[in-house]
Amino acid sequence: MVDLEICLASDGSGDLAAQAINIAKGGARRIELCSNMENDGLTPSLNAIQCVREATAGTVELLVMLRPVSGDFSYTEKQVNEMLEMIPALAQAGADGIVTGGLTSENAINVDAMKQLAQQTQSHNLAMTFHRAFDAISDHQAALRSISELSISRVLSAGTSWLSGLGAEQGIEKLEKFLQYSQGQIELVVGGGVKHSNIQWLKHKLHRDNRRLSFHTHSAVLTDGLVDVEKVTSLVALLAD
Repeated sequence: MVDLEICLASDGSGDLAAQAINIAKGGARRIELCSNMENDGLTPSLNAIQCVREATAGTVELLVMLRPVSGDFSYTEKQVNEMLEMIPALAQAGADGIVTGGLTSENAINVDAMKQLAQQTQSHNLAMTFHRAFDAISDHQAALRSISELSISRVLSAGTSWLSGLGAEQGIEKLEKFLQYSQGQIELVVGGGVKHSNIQWLKHKLHRDNRRLSFHTHSAVLTDGLVDVEKVTSLVALLAD
């Protein structure tokens, strides 16, 4: 089975609990909860995490963005320490996993920072996804090797350069290479321009040989800025076909 993950804005318009319920009712398997979507996603409030956890009652996996500031993905030692301190609170609020990523000024994985974050995450029995900071990296093969060594379970990518405005359709060749590089050790979460008109094509191009693959979307399931259960249901059905 190929799972669907929905990115949910914690500070958007509408009833947060109702939108989370619509995601679960529609059959998506995971929620990625973020605030400040206009800044490409920041850490949501603990109250928002608790709200979604209570609304979904464990029917979906709840992943929480761990990103304290907007801009690039290079964090100071102080910011890394703040992130480490936040992880226990995110777990206590009901998160099943975190979505994060740290880079050096040369756009390589900050292995020291990510090792600390991964260890803290794992000590609280949380899963970890390396977010689309991955698409800002130049050497993806080396990055995937580091991610595997850190026991990070998932990578979110469009296969296109970060901030290029291009989506997964344009990144299909790189996504194929990422799956080859990961050798089944890491789940590739394909996100960026994933929608009803291309999700089957993307799946058929990438899903074979028992590869670990899932899809991530946000705007494709919205109607007037709110999660539309019918749009979630139809995306799930397309993945099942």
